[in-house]
Amino acid sequence: MVTLGLLRNWRLWLFGLASLLFLVFSIGLYTLINDQQKMLASPAEENALRAVHQTEKELLRFQFFLNETVNLNQHREDLAFRFDLVYSRVAIMQTGKLGRFYRSNDDLQKHVESLKRQVDIMDDLVQAESYSSDFVSLIMPELEKALDEALDIELKGLLYEANESYTAKLYLVTLFNYFTYLLGGLALSVLALIVELVLQSKRSDEKHLQAIRLTKELEENFVKAQAATKAKTEFLATMSHEIRTPMNGIIGLGHLIQSTVLDQTQTEYVRKMLRSADSLLSIINDILDFSKIESGAIEIERRDFNLDSLLEQVFVLNEWRAIEKGLMFIIDRDFRLDNQLIGDAFRMNQILVNLVSNAIKFTDSGKVTLTVSQIERNSTAWIRFSVVDTGLGIRPNKIESLFEAFKQEDSSTTRRFGGTGLGLAITKQLSDLLGGEIHVKTEFGSGSEFRLECPLIHAEPEEEGDTVSPQGTVAVIGGRPGFNQLLTQLGWEFEFFDVSNSHFYLQRTLPNKLVLLPYSFKELKGWLEQLNQQPESIKRLPRVVIYPNCAKALQRVNMLGTHCLGGLITPTAVKEYLATRTLKNALVRSNAAGIISKKQYFKDKHILIVEDNALNAQILGQLLTMQSASIGFSPNGEEAVNELKLNSYDLIIMDVQMPILDGYSATRQIRLNPKLKDIPIIAMTANAMKGDREKALESGMNDYLSKPVVPETLYSTLIKWLGLEEIDVEPISYIEPSKDKTLLTDNDASPVIHSHPSIQWPEYLLGLNISQGVKQCGSSKDVYRTMLRQYLKDLDSPFQSIRLDIIVEPSLEASTELKQLAFIAHRLKGSSESVAALEIAAITAALEIAAKTEHPSECAMLLSQFDEARSVVIASIQTLL
Repeated sequence: MVTLGLLRNWRLWLFGLASLLFLVFSIGLYTLINDQQKMLASPAEENALRAVHQTEKELLRFQFFLNETVNLNQHREDLAFRFDLVYSRVAIMQTGKLGRFYRSNDDLQKHVESLKRQVDIMDDLVQAESYSSDFVSLIMPELEKALDEALDIELKGLLYEANESYTAKLYLVTLFNYFTYLLGGLALSVLALIVELVLQSKRSDEKHLQAIRLTKELEENFVKAQAATKAKTEFLATMSHEIRTPMNGIIGLGHLIQSTVLDQTQTEYVRKMLRSADSLLSIINDILDFSKIESGAIEIERRDFNLDSLLEQVFVLNEWRAIEKGLMFIIDRDFRLDNQLIGDAFRMNQILVNLVSNAIKFTDSGKVTLTVSQIERNSTAWIRFSVVDTGLGIRPNKIESLFEAFKQEDSSTTRRFGGTGLGLAITKQLSDLLGGEIHVKTEFGSGSEFRLECPLIHAEPEEEGDTVSPQGTVAVIGGRPGFNQLLTQLGWEFEFFDVSNSHFYLQRTLPNKLVLLPYSFKELKGWLEQLNQQPESIKRLPRVVIYPNCAKALQRVNMLGTHCLGGLITPTAVKEYLATRTLKNALVRSNAAGIISKKQYFKDKHILIVEDNALNAQILGQLLTMQSASIGFSPNGEEAVNELKLNSYDLIIMDVQMPILDGYSATRQIRLNPKLKDIPIIAMTANAMKGDREKALESGMNDYLSKPVVPETLYSTLIKWLGLEEIDVEPISYIEPSKDKTLLTDNDASPVIHSHPSIQWPEYLLGLNISQGVKQCGSSKDVYRTMLRQYLKDLDSPFQSIRLDIIVEPSLEASTELKQLAFIAHRLKGSSESVAALEIAAITAALEIAAKTEHPSECAMLLSQFDEARSVVIASIQTLL
């Protein structure tokens, strides 16, 4: 670039350099002229002539004194004084600048030395003790010679000065001539430089006018391009809408056909048709999202969200894809990260689902892992989502175009895997909108790693509530960052168990549970072998392994009785495992004794349950009647207010999101009644987001429960607000395997499921966490079976009233439909959580967010996923019933 600039402006550079050289030489020559002028003005020669003249004058005075004085002996001191003056003048001529001046001329130097010799001779005569009569005759010849030498010095000095002055002036004239030439050259070069600058300015003006013309043309082309992009976007949106409308009809009719009586071949055809329709709908949604991003129609929200809930949705929505391909799918996050964050959870979910589904799509064997951690960038905390697969990998020359629209690695990728090539382009643009970055690390043939990194924004911490009640003691083998703090937060005490020591618990109190945190399969295998050497009391302890894909690892060492947390590894998942899966090491037959002892905690207490979801209300009622409470029900806030006018209650359990009148508004109306201003009101919601507790307390409620309700938490909360503090809630007492021969441990063979009640139940069926659901129903299988029958009614076409053809086009009617969709999804999410249908709970949670944020294309895709999950869960429930 610099070389091109020099070539284009070589005349300008030449004239500039010439001017600079002329200026430098002129300054140097001026300095030399100035020094020469100073030398001409120097008084050195003048001082030399003055010195010899003074010497001559003193010699004449000395001569006059000799001639006028009769008796020299009487005037000896005067004579010595006069001679000293002569001597000092001669001495001055031989020292300092004068001495150097005289020595610079050999002729003058000889006369000065001769003058000095004459003065020395006179000095010898003057220094005599007495002067004889012939003193004057002796000194006068020497004095005459001295005067002659002084005169010669003066004359020769004048001649030397004249010659030097002439030579210097002649040299000065020469310098002035050169200086004039340099000034002339400088003037010419400057003139040439000015002319070149004028020409350059003229050329620049022409180029500027040309640039203005080009800019105008570019602006016109940009306007045309914008119009073309707008037309393309509108076309894509219109076509997406026009295609999606009949597609929704196809999907709906497909599900209607699926609900009819079909043979096996027809069922398979319908399943494949629906799967193909889902794929096409996903492609259409990608195109619509891309057009929205291009047109700037997507806005990023900043609101509180739950990290573990986000990861659970990603896990549920992708787990089936991994299972179909025989892949391990693991989500593992750093336990030290806060769970409550601020950001756009919907868009982050969209990015992560896209990255994970891509990884699964391009991986034929092995595993796909999503890890979540905190990193530091410029002293600022960021969160990193890293998706690693063992798939095909990407060629290095294809990485740069990876995030371009409609680009895939090569044409064979599209033929083999399908897709539009928009997924990663949308992911990149969404990450930019979130203020984050996408990075890729890949090795062709070995797999890839995609990292989403975003600024980490913590939500405001909630005010600390009551102290967590003690849960028991956990024996920990191994370690994991943040795990000990998590146990403390959940109310568990912990101690580190030296599994290699078979006598470790001989003198110690046995823990309630055992948790293994290995870093490798080899380490896990060693620990399990050492556990087999422990006493029977240790081997019977409920234990769980927290390790990626630990279920497969446990099968390899034949330890199926050990529970595993190896798919979705989050603090919330650990909390659920500690509360449910590790409570016992055996499964209970239906004819076993009741798991929760029936007490009379709430005898003579009247409790009003305000809940629009009949299933949730039924579960709550069952849990409370088991403890001798008298129960009343109201389906919404308005009926609750009217019910309280007619009947008296000791406590109210109030759902916060209901039709007609929500829980917050109902509470405010209840508090207006002076008789009810002190009645305890417990809020209950499935949102479980930060700020819900504060909102509930602000409206006048006394406490807060999250769905699904844990029986112990429910009982403890009600005892507290009913003033029954002296009663201690006993923890759920599970029957030990050794005390009941009807128990079947996990090491037993997998059961064949029948509808007969005496046959054992598994912990899981597809889409259903049976052990968790039973526990949430008071550990009563009869109650759980009743709840499942009610839940089947909830699953009977819950979204039938939603018109998909309306919500796809922005309008007031579409906004109303989306609000109704969000409300139904919220209710169904609560029901699903209550019976532990976790996959449907995750899908409906995502559907609720998509409907509230008015993303109709995502709603359509999630509704399709819901229909598929619904069919699976219905089949599982019918197996149990």
